[in-house]
Amino acid sequence: MADDPSTPAKGPNLPGIVPIGGDPLPGPIEPVNPLVRLATQFFVIPMAIVIFCIFLVFVFRWLTWEKRDLSTYISALSSTTRSSSQKEQDAIKMLNYIQESKRWQSIYDVTEQLRLNREKFLQENPEFPSKIARLFRETAGDDRRVRQYLAQVLGLVGGPEVVPVLIDSLNDSDSETAIHAMVALGRIGDPQCIPALLTQSRSPDRGLRQTAVFVLGNFHDPAAISRCAETLNDPDLLVGWNAAFALARQGDARSVPTLERFLDQDYVDRMGREYAPTVSATAPAGAPLATFHPERLEQYRATAVKLLAQFQDPRIQKELQSTASNDKQLKVRQAAIEALKVPHDKKN
Repeated sequence: MADDPSTPAKGPNLPGIVPIGGDPLPGPIEPVNPLVRLATQFFVIPMAIVIFCIFLVFVFRWLTWEKRDLSTYISALSSTTRSSSQKEQDAIKMLNYIQESKRWQSIYDVTEQLRLNREKFLQENPEFPSKIARLFRETAGDDRRVRQYLAQVLGLVGGPEVVPVLIDSLNDSDSETAIHAMVALGRIGDPQCIPALLTQSRSPDRGLRQTAVFVLGNFHDPAAISRCAETLNDPDLLVGWNAAFALARQGDARSVPTLERFLDQDYVDRMGREYAPTVSATAPAGAPLATFHPERLEQYRATAVKLLAQFQDPRIQKELQSTASNDKQLKVRQAAIEALKVPHDKKN
């Protein structure tokens, strides 16, 4: 029988064909490339999160940014003096914490400026040395960490108004503050501090003795050099080592026996393991004893090699040649190689 022309012809359901009076037939679903899915999960989404976080950081910095100048630094530092009754209040303690954070940032910024260009900084801020010296005096008995950092700033500033303040702080009840003050005095190099350093070199506190002897080695002063020679046999090992380094910097041959011991790695390693510092008069009870990190010992040995090279004793030169060829530590071996390359007339 012939088909009725009024009836639509039936045939296979082909994708995309729309029968008369009907809806589009569903076509095949395109599969998602697994590489695209992987890239989205591990690259696109994490990158979007990182970009968003960076945006938040910049917004936060923009909101919290404040203009800083020297007067702002001084004000932030000076604001730390508070009565004991105020510190007992919880709300003031939180305020102290916030101001303490700002104060640390202020000191750090000033210190960086001084390192970069001290002379220019002081020309632009001629009153800064006297202000920071006064502030250091006023912080006596305050947060010891802040005083230690201020001592470093004073060492960078220098000047006649700074040295007496640092000398007075050598008797600070906190030995760490006194140590930072001694290092600052050594940086400045004013000989009027030598008597105070000589006193500290006889302190029962090993840390004070170690630092005082090391700093005394910066001065071409007979009393300082003589005291360094006396401490070569100090009960504390590090005091004796610092004395040897100090004397060697002055070209004093009395340092040679101690320095030669550094050529023996086994000896230095054993001393480092057995090191038990003498009792500190100001260290808190139960404070852990200092220890030597292997890298620190290696640096000591390399320093000793460089200092030994200035002495033109054939026996020492032979020992350095052996060190340059056979030492197990690369830094020490390299120090000996470089020291032997320096012409004799430049070592003196």
